[in-house]
Amino acid sequence: MQPARPAVRPLLSAHRGGGEGVLPPNSLSAISAASDLGADLIEFDVRVTSDDQFVVHHDATIKIGDGNYPIGALTRFEVRRYAPRIASLTEVLGLLAGRTRAHVDLKDTVKEVEIADLCAQFLGTAGFVITSLEDSSVAALRSARPQFATGLSLGRNTEGLDRLAIARVRRSELRPWSRVERCGASFLAVHHRIARLGVLAGARRRGLPVLLWTLNSAELILAAQRDERVWAYTTDLPRLARRLSPAFGYDSENFRPTREPSRTNPHPLPNLLK
Repeated sequence: MQPARPAVRPLLSAHRGGGEGVLPPNSLSAISAASDLGADLIEFDVRVTSDDQFVVHHDATIKIGDGNYPIGALTRFEVRRYAPRIASLTEVLGLLAGRTRAHVDLKDTVKEVEIADLCAQFLGTAGFVITSLEDSSVAALRSARPQFATGLSLGRNTEGLDRLAIARVRRSELRPWSRVERCGASFLAVHHRIARLGVLAGARRRGLPVLLWTLNSAELILAAQRDERVWAYTTDLPRLARRLSPAFGYDSENFRPTREPSRTNPHPLPNLLK
């Protein structure tokens, strides 16, 4: 028997522009193509240069000659000189303005409010969501800009950590509820493997929206599309997701994540749809 379909399909977010191995990730070309495709959100990563400029890039470093250099130690001019394909945040927001909503993933723990304000300037308060792995960044945004939808990401890369450290990280992600309350996150962005280990169920009980990442197979995408606990999901394969998208209604007003009242959360965060 097929699982029941939710009344509203989850939102499709094109991960790093959803270049599908053809277009460079986080590039203007990938982001423009995903917007033309009709993705509900376009996800991209933001880093801060040494002169406090914002660039769209996932990795902490760029290759210069035979070495790798931290973006945070380079000026915007130097990043442009050595990696001309890396776009500025302003360029990406200008491309998306009036076209597609954004999912902005913060990679640094500085200038969070300034980045969010710039996004709001181009896209409006309802035109983007913002995520971070760092509780401190989420808390800073929720305190300074409670009107912005800000999510706590779960699924930290544990490469290089010892077993004890890995266990601590995963424990905090499988039971993130005290973290959520402390930082005030308005939704969770969860690696799909972690989500299935009780996080989806726990979030549902608490009325907390969940965005899954990163779903890169037909099986995973279909499961998310049919799961009423999933508010949104990211994929590197937005064209495949569009082909698989079930033919049921989509309410565009469902964009903003909202915490609904529940037994364990009688006082939800403000309704961000208002």
